Order: sequence, then C-alpha cells, then structure tokens
Amino acid sequence: MKCTITTLLTAVILMFSLIATAQDGSVDATFNPTDSGSFNGVSTGIGAMALQPDGKLIVTAGSEVYLGAFNVIIKRINADESVDLSFNSGVGVNGSIASLVLLPEGKILIAGSFTTYNNIPCGRIARLNSDGSLDTTFNQGGLGANEFINATAVSPDGKIIIAGYFTQYNGLPYITIARLNSDGTADTTFNPGTAAGSGNPLLDVAVQADGKIVTVGNFISFGGFTTKGLVRLNQDGSVDTGFVHNYPGTGLYKVVVQNDGKIVVVGFSGTESEPADQIYRYHANGNQDTSFVLTNNLSINSITELKLQPDNKILLSVNNNSNESNTVIRLNENGSSDTSYAISYINGDVFCIELTPQGSIFLAGSFNAYNGIADNNLMLLNPDGSKDNSFDTGASALTGADGLVYRVVKQNDDKLIIVGDFYTYNGVSRRGIVRLLEDGAIDTGFNPGSGVNGRIEQIKLTQDGKIVIAGNFTSYNNVPVNNMARINADGSLDVSFTAAVFENIYYPQYSISALNVLPDGSILVGGPFLSYGGVPCGKMVKLTNTGALDGTFNSDFFTGSSDKLISEIVVLPNENRILVAGSNSSVALQNTIVKIDYNGIVDASFTPITSQWVRDIQKVSLQADGKILVFGLYLNESETFNTRFMRFNANGTPDIVIYSESIFESPFLDCILAQPDGKILVSGGFGPDFAPLPGIRIIRLNNDGSPDETFDTGTSTYSYIGDMVLQGDKVVIVGSFVNFDGVGRNRIARLFSSGALSINAQLAAPKNNLAVYTQDNVLNIQSSQKVIASISVFDLQGRLVASQNNVKSSFTGIKNISAAAKILIVKVQYADNTSQTKKIYY
Repeated sequence: MKCTITTLLTAVILMFSLIATAQDGSVDATFNPTDSGSFNGVSTGIGAMALQPDGKLIVTAGSEVYLGAFNVIIKRINADESVDLSFNSGVGVNGSIASLVLLPEGKILIAGSFTTYNNIPCGRIARLNSDGSLDTTFNQGGLGANEFINATAVSPDGKIIIAGYFTQYNGLPYITIARLNSDGTADTTFNPGTAAGSGNPLLDVAVQADGKIVTVGNFISFGGFTTKGLVRLNQDGSVDTGFVHNYPGTGLYKVVVQNDGKIVVVGFSGTESEPADQIYRYHANGNQDTSFVLTNNLSINSITELKLQPDNKILLSVNNNSNESNTVIRLNENGSSDTSYAISYINGDVFCIELTPQGSIFLAGSFNAYNGIADNNLMLLNPDGSKDNSFDTGASALTGADGLVYRVVKQNDDKLIIVGDFYTYNGVSRRGIVRLLEDGAIDTGFNPGSGVNGRIEQIKLTQDGKIVIAGNFTSYNNVPVNNMARINADGSLDVSFTAAVFENIYYPQYSISALNVLPDGSILVGGPFLSYGGVPCGKMVKLTNTGALDGTFNSDFFTGSSDKLISEIVVLPNENRILVAGSNSSVALQNTIVKIDYNGIVDASFTPITSQWVRDIQKVSLQADGKILVFGLYLNESETFNTRFMRFNANGTPDIVIYSESIFESPFLDCILAQPDGKILVSGGFGPDFAPLPGIRIIRLNNDGSPDETFDTGTSTYSYIGDMVLQGDKVVIVGSFVNFDGVGRNRIARLFSSGALSINAQLAAPKNNLAVYTQDNVLNIQSSQKVIASISVFDLQGRLVASQNNVKSSFTGIKNISAAAKILIVKVQYADNTSQTKKIYY
C-alpha cells in the first residue's frame, strides 16, 4: 500500500511539475482530457465512399492538414465505425477526390484534381493497394490526365473509363473522355474524336453490360452528332447514333444504368418556371420512359446523390437550399414516392450513398444531425430508412463540440459558455449552447433543453448572471423567439425578455452584427436595421430589460453614414461610455470608431478614429491601459486597399501601426485578445511570412507589436479560430478545428499563455503579393511575381468547392462558385512548389 501511495504521489507531483513548466502555446491536456478530436469517428466531411465486400468502408475524410497544407486523407472504417489502422494513406492527396471505385481484385481506384498521392507524383488518377499504399505499377511513368477527372467507371472487361475536363492523357489527345487499360495506360483502340469539345467537360459516366458507354455533361453535340447533355458511345469510342433522346433541359450531371438497360439521368430543367433539378429515365433506344413520373410533388433545389437499388428503386439525396430540410427519399420504380421508406431530414449535405447486401443504407457527407438527432458525417440506415444504431457515429461517439463554435465567454466563477452551430458536447445533446466547468466538462446545472433551431453567433453576459444570445434561430427550447433571447443562469428561457422582429436590408440570418450589454441590463444591438418591431430605427439600437426599444437612445452618432454597418460595440463601464466601430462602402473620409455615452451622445473628448487610419473595422479589443487595438482596411495613397492592424491611445489618437500591408499579401485576423501584461493574442491567417510554420492560426505579439517567440504552438491548426478568452494564465480557443498541434481537440482547446519573457523580432517582409478578390461573381487570383500552377478553394468545413489546375499564369479567375458559406479559403500552389493561402468573404 505504501508503495502504491508513493507512486501515486510521485505521479501527481510530476503532473503538476509538467504543468508548471508547460510551453506557452501548447495544449493543456487537463482541459476536457477525453476529447479525442479528429481521431474520434469521422470528424470531417466525406466527399467519396465505397463499401468493400467485407463490410468495411473506404472514405475520403474531408480536408485534413499536414504541415499546413490541405490534403484529402483516405481512411478505411470498420463495421463499428472505428478506423482500420492497417490501412494507411499517409498524407493523402494534394487535391480533391471526385471518384472512388473498388476494383475486382480488391484494389482502389481514385481520381480527381490531385497531382500527388502521399507526396508521390500521379496525374489525377491513382490505384491503391488494399493497405492504402500507392500501386506504382499503375500507369507507371505516365503523365496521367492534364486536368480534373470528374468520374470513372469500370467496364466488364476491366478497362477503366475516365471523364472530366482534361484534353490529354499520358500526352495523347483525349478530350474529356478516355479509356484506360487495366494497368492505367491509354487504350488507343478507343477514339472519341473531339468528343463534346474542350470547353464542355463531362460530369459523369456509366458503362452498360454490353460495354457501351453512357456519359453526360453540358453539351449540345458530341463528335459532330447533335445530342443535348447525354450521349452513348460504342466500345470503340464512336457515337452510337441509334441512341436518340429528347432531353429538354440545359445539362446533365448524373447518370446510372438500371439492370434492365434503362438509363436514369439527373440535370437542370433549364426553364424559369422549373429551375430545380429534374430526373428523367430513358429506354435503351433513347425514348423517354413515360411510365416514370414523379408523383410526390418533390420540392427539389438540387440533387447531390442518386443511388440505384437492385430492385430499381431510387434513393435520392435532395438539397432544398435549407440545411434544416435537406432530405433523403426513395422513389419506386415508376417514380412515385416509396411510402414504406421513412423520409430523413439532414442538417447538411449527403454526397455519397452505399448499399449493403442486406439492403441497409450508408449515408456520408457533411452533416451533424439526422432527424434532429446528432450524427456526424457518416451513418447507417435500415432498409426502411430508420436509423441503425448498431453503427454508431452519433452522440455517444463524439467528444468536444460536434459542430462549429463561434463564441466563448467566461463567467466570474471561471465557468465557460460556448455557442455556435453544434448539436452535442461530449456526446450530450446541447444544441447551439453549453456551459462548461473550468476543466471543460459539461456543467449539468445549465440545461438549455432542445436549445436553438439554428446557430448562435453572438453572446454576452449580464451583471446578474443572465446570458444574452443572438444569431440565426427562431426558437429556444421550442419557444418562438426572434433571432435573439435572454437565458437564465440555469439555461431556461427568461420569458420576461421578448425581442421584436428586426427588419433589415439583407436576410434575417444577417440581422445582428454586434451585441453588448450595459451594467443596468440594457442591451445594445448593431446591424443593417430598417426597423425594430415595426418602428423605424438606426443601425444600432438600445433595448430595455424587457426587450422594448429605448426611444431616448440616439443612434445617429455616425453623422452622414446611413449605410454604415456596426461591427463592434465595446462597453467601458468605468467611464459610462461605449466605443462603437463600423464600416460602409464609401471611400470618402468618415468616422469609423466613435465614443458615445449610454444615451448615444457623442463624447467630444474622444478624437474619433477615421478612415484616414483604418476603415471597414472588423475587430476591436481593449488593452489594460485603455489603448485600443483595431483591425480593418486602409485606403493608401495609390487608392488600393491595405489591411491594417494598429493601436490607438485611449483618447483616440494614433499610437502605433503594428502592420499595414497590401490586402493581397498581409494576414487577416479573426480575433484579438489583449493579455493583462500587455501582450496580444491574435488568431487568423498569417502565412509563411508571419509565422514559423505554414498553417499557424494563432500567435502572440509583444506590446510593441513584434512577434513573441516564446509563444510556440507547434504545428498549430490550419482551421478557423474564431474566438478566445483568458482563463487565468491560459487561453481557451474555439472555432472549427479538430486538432491542435497534433492533439485531438474538437473545436475547443485550452492553451498555456503565461506571458513569459519574449524575444523581440520584426515581422519578415512579404516575398510575393497575392491578390484574391471577387468581381462580377468571379473569384480573381493574381500573383505579383510567381507563376500560379493550381488553385484549390475550400469552405470553412474544409470541403473543396472549386479548383483550377495547369494555370501557368500569374492571373486567373474562377466563375460561379457555389459555396455553402460566405467565407472561403483559397490555396494557391506556385510553379516553384511554394504555396500561399488567403481567406476571402465571397
């Protein structure tokens, strides 16, 4: 017993010794220590999936990070949803995977936009061994495709059909479609001629039992043969002119062949009265199958996946342009709704559907709830559409937050409240809001019930312990609210506060851009408002304790700037004053930060901060000495925009410019947090010129603005860090990350930040100006010095939303990006094998 106690004491002493000497910037392992992060289930969106005969799943696990670079990792999942560690894809591919197919011999065929697999060159197509290693005998020494491959199909004789954007394969002219031998070399007996033309990529391909090839895209002719969107080729690549159809739309992007030879396609209707996706079925001769009629009055915005069952019933993943109402449905063979199937509602997108031999259904994509129940990116359904809980990707498989965390606040007792777009925390249902104990465990004394029916983007605490929240939601614990609510300390809704409807110039989900609370409980709200509760109001309002509009508050303190959007509201309780920051589209000289009293009257003793110094204010933070840290844009003498991070004195006069660089080369900031010792924590995107390693998303500055090299986050995280709060000599960070410096942490982590002595160092000069901007719905990318090789565009969830390869220019543009979020991450790969990454609000 004595030996046991001695050993235990030694371990405890060692643990505290390690904590006491912990590196600033490193993860505090004592905070929510059971959080396994990205290694817990499938924590990132799945873009492709295939089911092995042994019941294991091969999935592309979204976008992960290796030394700051985007890489799509391929994983194999066991029947219990654990990761099969015998399958190892290394760092994966350096682009997207559009197609994943199991080959008869147990190998795996992948194709897409990538040019390397596990850092080994391969031209947008590769074959993997059953253990995940690259099969180097496939297309050995070949160049592969010179552009994106959208789809692949395997013919009965083992040959491989590829379709996409390319115009060459292994240096040979193959425009958008080619057939490969089983070893990956080009089958030169297949000659599709000019196909649909180099400007008309093929989007999907299927092979009939007789070896003929059916392919679809947005074209009106193929090889000189007039045909709209759909064509069938003979085995030699020539057009099968006996297949003539009457497709009425503008283009097709999905095709499957039934076991009776009928062909099912998905595409655009091409009319103003029917803008949604449509499904058609054709006989083997091309005549439309008029027995196939959609009789269930589907509301379809787009179809993200179609899967044909052996009985010719059709599973559809339907995107209704609303994450809360996306569905998976099943159609009978005649197109009517299969009423024996339980329609499921998904709060995201389903990109992949796979069927087991028993008829069960795997769904994969980017989502975290099914019929309102937490489930993360991968789930198994019974044949009737009900959830099969034997495959557990749901709440009990999750740690940390299972969705994006926007904000974190700390109570006086060191408890934390986090809000965002999540469904569970540590496997416990907590929709959008949860309170944590100091160590990161759930505080069960705070119960929000069913939470919100959307996302919470803003949170502030009142002095009496209540919580004010705002965002894109219309109910709290099933009680109707108007995008805003006040919560009691136990998590229940404070029914003594009722917010009216904000009418605004945009959409309801963008109503509230800034929020704060005065010491007397009055609430300050900023946004693009036209009225509140039907009463005309300014862009910032003051609400009473009950939610009524305070008509005595003067909201016209930004004189002459009626279109200004309030971006930050900072309360100064020691002065009975408020700092208000804003921005608008005008390039004229204007006030961008003013100080007002609690009634909205401008404080004349404060020198307003103007657009001469910084405009379009995005972030504001106060230091302990009252100085003001500000990040935004700056219009320089050449009338081009810079980003600027600077500090002002407490009276509004300029203090120091921390940096002011071209908008095309400088970092962006997501959060600024001043430490009591004068050091400054900032999160955002810094690039190689501002951080020791690519992908660093949080750094610490000394009081003079120079980098604090004693704050070392290792490899950090490439993902979004949206908010931070100090907790003693530590900092809690939240965002979209699922690991930090190799330690699994799902969207919340605590780092050591003691404020140790720092070594002053100047920011390195940027080496290449990279411009990323939008104009006329085109995402423009321009490099000042380097030649661009390829471009990948991701959303905040790490999903690839657009790409462009073989650019070979310093300037290019990508049109019509369909992004689920307004914030995009643009990664530019240069011809010299270096890269730069920018964030843009699209």
